[in-house]
Amino acid sequence: MAVNSFANIVNSYGLKSNGMQAIDVVSGVPVRIVNSNGVASVFVYAGGKDKAAMIAGPIISAAQSMGLAKPRVQGDSITFGFKKQMMAVDDYSKIREIITANAGAFSADQCPYCFMGGCDSVGMYKSATATKMHRACYMKNRNTEMEKVENNDGNYVTGILGAIGAAILAVIVLDLLALGADRIYFYLYIMFPVFIAGGFKLGKGPYGAKGTFCHILISFLAMFVYFYIQGCYLASIWYEITMAQAAPYFMDIVQILLLPEFIKNAGIELVCFFVGILIAVFANPTSKKNGRKLVQQNDIFLIPISTADYSGFETTTEQYQNAYDTSYNTVSNDYVDAYGNNSGNNNNGFGN
Repeated sequence: MAVNSFANIVNSYGLKSNGMQAIDVVSGVPVRIVNSNGVASVFVYAGGKDKAAMIAGPIISAAQSMGLAKPRVQGDSITFGFKKQMMAVDDYSKIREIITANAGAFSADQCPYCFMGGCDSVGMYKSATATKMHRACYMKNRNTEMEKVENNDGNYVTGILGAIGAAILAVIVLDLLALGADRIYFYLYIMFPVFIAGGFKLGKGPYGAKGTFCHILISFLAMFVYFYIQGCYLASIWYEITMAQAAPYFMDIVQILLLPEFIKNAGIELVCFFVGILIAVFANPTSKKNGRKLVQQNDIFLIPISTADYSGFETTTEQYQNAYDTSYNTVSNDYVDAYGNNSGNNNNGFGN
């Protein structure tokens, strides 16, 4: 049975984790542990690419002297791996010692939201970097993003353009495989509508039913274009003309697509496509439910830098966790902000 080094580290050190990554604070230094099929990797943000390259030398020397795998500079972070997964818990203790000894080198203290220092928390920024931040800044950004989801804020133009871009890419790839390589990968047709929904989301299209309708409609149009290109291809062979010459004869191409033999050959592709449509509707990345999950996914990682709370008293991490209730439909009217001050009436209109 394979050793799950990620789970072993998380459980042994009591780290905050969502199953895919975890966060730790070592001598005030944020540490991110990433899960890759049970194999853990450790990332320590250095504050920039040049800074990471500059401080890597003594860290690499210390790791090698302890018998650890050689750390690497990866972008703006120092990355640690493990030689033996079964020894990951013990080796992570040594990595923590190295981080503690070099805590001054990892002294980046700039909130990614306001770009000011004096950070009081550690959190996950854009689900990709464990870094210091102000809790108040995180909550302000988080609440703003939640309002956008609840109010269906977004840009239909950029969302539709994103979906169309994804559709064009998908149609090109599928037709090249079907016509050029004579290969059909049926799972790609299942992913077809999901990929287009992702394009709509990437283009910052609005959440909610109208957004869903937009990318589903684009998926159907894209699938029609996919088959239309095949109809042009068949017409070019039958009538010895180019596909470009065949393309303007819309009704003739449609008649080719309606031929029983064509429909029969395209049957499995269509079935897979409709399965993809169902997935795009029920596991919809632009649904409000998924929008709420996306906004609050990093709440679990928001923890104070020290064990003392923001007003100077010992407390538990849970008191700093998300201000929204479990329905994600209201925000507490009376929570303590990052500086220990009562916010009073914090009505944001999410159903109040």
